[in-house]
Amino acid sequence: YDAQTSRYRFTLVGDNVSATSTVPQSEAWDLPQNCVRINVSAGGPWQALLGSGGNQKDISGFYALSFRIRADRETDSDLFIQLQDNPLYSEEKLSATLGLVENGYIGSPRIGPEWQRAVIPVADFLKSIQEFNVTQLGQMIFSGVGAEPVTFWISDIVFHVNPGELEKETLPMTAAKR
Repeated sequence: YDAQTSRYRFTLVGDNVSATSTVPQSEAWDLPQNCVRINVSAGGPWQALLGSGGNQKDISGFYALSFRIRADRETDSDLFIQLQDNPLYSEEKLSATLGLVENGYIGSPRIGPEWQRAVIPVADFLKSIQEFNVTQLGQMIFSGVGAEPVTFWISDIVFHVNPGELEKETLPMTAAKR
């Protein structure tokens, strides 16, 4: 997230993916500048890397990552998420790759047109790697297989310090009116 421009920064991998960092209000969960749209066409694996190494975040004391997600239609495609650190003087490390549907991080067996909340414990990202530098998170990597065309919207990405903070999160005024 670039605080100066109020936009997310993307790096895209694959000829079948594009992304928009600020969407119209009618597409957003709450504020358009907190929502991104990822358009995927059929054609193979894709990645959308959100963030940059120059804008690191310390997630060492955080309990979970949450965000809102929806798709343009009900889809059989899972959305995967992975974290990448960006230490100054050593090689970058990747966390475990976690599927939202596969691992039950959303409340239904598919991503569809209704907004759903994804909640992923930070510890789940770190289960398979010991050397991940949680004090220097560089990027979040969203990915998929590109088996079918689909558009995803991801909004309000937040790291939470404890389970109680997750419970306090409320519906934004704009979403509650829909």
